[in-house]
Amino acid sequence: MPKELTFLPPYLNAVTQKGERSQCFAVFFLQIVLKILIEVGFLKRVTAFYISEIYDPSTIEAVKVLQVKLGLTDNDVDGNFGPATRLKLMEEGIGLNLGDISLASMTGTMVWVDADGQKQVWPPPFVDESSDPSAKA
Repeated sequence: MPKELTFLPPYLNAVTQKGERSQCFAVFFLQIVLKILIEVGFLKRVTAFYISEIYDPSTIEAVKVLQVKLGLTDNDVDGNFGPATRLKLMEEGIGLNLGDISLASMTGTMVWVDADGQKQVWPPPFVDESSDPSAKA
């Protein structure tokens, strides 16, 4: 049985090799968290920030500023909101585990870019196996 997805997918990345971007309510939620951190002064070096539901350049820059603020190493300061950033944010930032929010009660479609730069979609596309000739043996 596959692991239950949480509200935030394992990675919210900027761009796939094909130029696709993470875009979903999870990105919107991340952007709200970033905006709050900017407004309360936790993130000070963000010049322009936009809430767009798309993992755009302003989100990448804000996440990089967050990563530096949290003390991540140069290799981890990449603008992607992955496990290292989330762990540091929980431990040294706001004390909220953003990975614990269940997706089971959410509705809508979520599109994100995984750690390998591949586009992922949830819920997965429906495949009608009754019309798939390879499914009949």
